[in-house]
Amino acid sequence: MLFASFCPGLAGAQYFGQNKVQYDRFDWSTIETEHFDVYFYEGERDAALDAARMAERSYRELADLFSHEPRERIPLILYASHTDFQQTNITSSLIGDGTGGLTELLRRRVVVPFTGSYAELDHVLKHELVHVFQIDILYGASGEAMRNLFLFQPPLWFIEGMAEYLSLGGLDAQTEMWLSDAAMEGRLTTLDQLGQVADIRVYRFGQGVWEFIARKYGVERIGETMHQLAMTRDLDLAFRQTLGIGLQRLSEKWISDIRRRYLPQVAGLEDPGDAGNRLTSHLADYSQYNVAGAISPEGDEYVYISDRSMYSDIYLASTVDSRYEVKLVSGERSPDFESLRFFHTSIAWSPDASVIAFPAKIGAEDAIYVMDVRTRRIERRLTFGLDGLLSPTWSPEGDRLAFAGLDHGRSDLYVVDRDGSNLRKLTDDRYTVRDPAWSPNGTTIVFVTDRGPDTDVDALTFGQSRLALYDLPTGTIELIGGQEGMNYSPQWSPDGTKIGFVSDRNGISNIFVFDLIDHRLYQVTNLSTGVCGIAQGSPAMSWARERDRMLFSAFKRGGWDIYVVERPLDRMVAVANESTEEIHPSPLRVSWRRGRARRTRRMRTADRGMASPIRPRLPFAGTRSGSAPT
Repeated sequence: MLFASFCPGLAGAQYFGQNKVQYDRFDWSTIETEHFDVYFYEGERDAALDAARMAERSYRELADLFSHEPRERIPLILYASHTDFQQTNITSSLIGDGTGGLTELLRRRVVVPFTGSYAELDHVLKHELVHVFQIDILYGASGEAMRNLFLFQPPLWFIEGMAEYLSLGGLDAQTEMWLSDAAMEGRLTTLDQLGQVADIRVYRFGQGVWEFIARKYGVERIGETMHQLAMTRDLDLAFRQTLGIGLQRLSEKWISDIRRRYLPQVAGLEDPGDAGNRLTSHLADYSQYNVAGAISPEGDEYVYISDRSMYSDIYLASTVDSRYEVKLVSGERSPDFESLRFFHTSIAWSPDASVIAFPAKIGAEDAIYVMDVRTRRIERRLTFGLDGLLSPTWSPEGDRLAFAGLDHGRSDLYVVDRDGSNLRKLTDDRYTVRDPAWSPNGTTIVFVTDRGPDTDVDALTFGQSRLALYDLPTGTIELIGGQEGMNYSPQWSPDGTKIGFVSDRNGISNIFVFDLIDHRLYQVTNLSTGVCGIAQGSPAMSWARERDRMLFSAFKRGGWDIYVVERPLDRMVAVANESTEEIHPSPLRVSWRRGRARRTRRMRTADRGMASPIRPRLPFAGTRSGSAPT
């Protein structure tokens, strides 16, 4: 997410030295709702209607919270994919993979790409709409904004932290990981210091500050603070008026609260190095992240993505020692590998360990590359005319690939022959598909989805991510039981009787194993920070096909590293039994376990299940060809 006029530098951080290229010309159509002019192009109509409903729902919630309504209609510009979004001319800044959307200050334009996850879309839309309300309250009508902008600019933690807190409704596991790590490592910053930075901390720490304010003083203080700031143009005075304390005292109270909440939790929890042997060191190689690790079938090698060169590159290394390390792909430097899509994808070894498959952006589309790991030669580049490609996985024979594909704003499960022929679409609905993994016997694909009892597609409310099994012979889908919280990054055990995955069911992301034979759930790691990739839900673990050896990425000391676990099955601890309830909605057979809720810290919001009817006055009133709406 990006408040474009306040932090343009954040947009292009991953594309240093590159120029923005516009590959496509889009023919725009328009939906007019009560408060929005929604722009979309061919193929997006159904998804755009859903996005418009979400936007109106968030608008009403924020209007109530801020006791304010923007003075002008809001242009909402929707792109079918992140690749299309990166071509937008709304901002001249380069847009990296980590930018989920942007709000432009002068004309209040909100720009958002579809990612294949409606839950993500809902989050990003609301985040950007918070910025619209902030701009309107602080700077007035669009014609006055530029003049007023020079009078006062609040710090980024204030702006982005508020947007993230209100759009998520509390603290997510990723932010709690940052706060816990900062408390343990002595890396918490005062609010005065935080006001001088422009990196990911303004989101994570800022979100933590607003959660503290809402919990201690009431969520209504957020809107009151905005209005006080608009009147006083003085952040310290605004907080004194609404909270009764100034900025320095607020900073002291927040830091004290973080230490009090997180430091006692460390007792009894593991350091990542206690759970596995660390293979990378972001502190030693001056990287920020070493992620997307994939272990070879025999478990003796792994590939991963690192930014140690200031670009995202793919490396091959040994899991046993540091005898060798080879750079396989230099990312973000050539048209073939403009982006390695490591926020939401993974790398896949072929069963014979001769090649790897990975997605990358090439021009106006994504491709799946098949590379020989010994010669570093690209054997194949597979493209399918889809809007996005994520997380390829090999069949046990190595003759087919499955992957998550994005088309017209929605993600589905696909299977294709190794040579790129016989593309088959296995799902076709509004549910999310992420992280597919093919079973050792070849009959089943496990994947991440938001199907389940907490999801109502008609009301556009989507529950936490769960694991589901796609049965290839019958085409049926079954949810795996015992899932609380957010679950992702599934991997099969070598014998195919168990599925390992990452879950934040206890408030911290850790590795769990579900036994398909006895239907029991086991915990493998119990880290103090968490098993995770760059973003919430990023692939974070890998299990060797032929050996009980596991790889995971974890966050510590402000960065990500990769660890290897020997005999992870020996570390399994059974999770307490929960009652099982089954339902059978046609055509899916869905089962789940209902038990205690995971620990969360969420604000009370308006009923998110309430429908948001579109009231079009001139639906599809016009079309526009060429550049993005201006």
